[in-house]
Amino acid sequence: MANFFRLRQRRPSMEHRRKMKEYLYASQKSIFASALNFKDSIAPQALPSLLILAVWTALFAVLNKQFNAQITLASSLITLLSTVLSLLLSFRSNQSYDRFSEGRRLWGQLTAQLRNISRAGVTGLSVTRTAESHKRAQKIISFCVAYAYAVKHYLRAEFDPSQWADMAEYMEVLDFAAVSTKPKTAAKDLVEMADDSGLVARQIANTGETELVSEHPEKLPFRIAQALSRHLSLCVQDGLATLLPHIQGCENVLAQVVETTGSLERIACTPVPKPYNILLRQMLLIYCFCLPFQLYKDLGYWMIPVIFLVSYCLIGVEMIARQIEMPFGFDASDINLDELCHSFKVEMKILAASYV
Repeated sequence: MANFFRLRQRRPSMEHRRKMKEYLYASQKSIFASALNFKDSIAPQALPSLLILAVWTALFAVLNKQFNAQITLASSLITLLSTVLSLLLSFRSNQSYDRFSEGRRLWGQLTAQLRNISRAGVTGLSVTRTAESHKRAQKIISFCVAYAYAVKHYLRAEFDPSQWADMAEYMEVLDFAAVSTKPKTAAKDLVEMADDSGLVARQIANTGETELVSEHPEKLPFRIAQALSRHLSLCVQDGLATLLPHIQGCENVLAQVVETTGSLERIACTPVPKPYNILLRQMLLIYCFCLPFQLYKDLGYWMIPVIFLVSYCLIGVEMIARQIEMPFGFDASDINLDELCHSFKVEMKILAASYV
């Protein structure tokens, strides 16, 4: 129980508290303070493109002034381009935010389903109150935490086990065999065998030596789901899970977990078609480069800051859409999966500590 109260008193990270404070008190923040927040805006990323456009605009103005040239384009052309560009940008930004919003909703749904599995699994094993049932219940909780981390790494295409440092404490629970070095001799026999968790390892028979080399499948979450299902079946088979409706409920929720993971996979593995992105950026550049032809006659050199601001608005919207279209990455605007997984792990540790 001491561990339970110690874990319960653990505070969220400073970064998480800072973000929550900004979110809760956003209405009290001055509009000028938000508008002048250069660090968190899209301006640093858009600045190189804006400088190129500013140089082009200034060069166009100087050449027209120097040679007294009056190069203009029909206003109808700019109107048509702006109409097409507004439609493309509107569709692009809406589509990207829909992906971002759905990704966050699905992750919340996945977390709730894993909570239900751990709750029902622990309750189903709480009747016998033996050392073995306690061990099995702790393993169910560990499976749920490992699954959340595995989904995070899978969505980020982190298939190398060296990138799974945050899962290190759960590798033993998942019964991964240690990754060995290359065999000393060329002669080797590979024998596949299934361990207790349902994961596959290979036994390499050398001259008098036996080594285990683990296979880390790319779709690790689904293998963990298979291992959890096998673990629940063994609990029933060994007579430790006496509340069968709870265990059956775990299996039903586990099927929903796999379905939710498939939806997250669809977002991560289905990018916006390249031709659409290319067309949008082509239209954006054509429009911005054509603005001097339309504005120089009326504004002269004042068109430089005007075009700079207009281009910043258009390019900024496109760059924000590009950031949030893949919500599981490492950009500042992406969903903070590291913080969400850490919070879920702390929550599950509290549950594990309270099960005595």
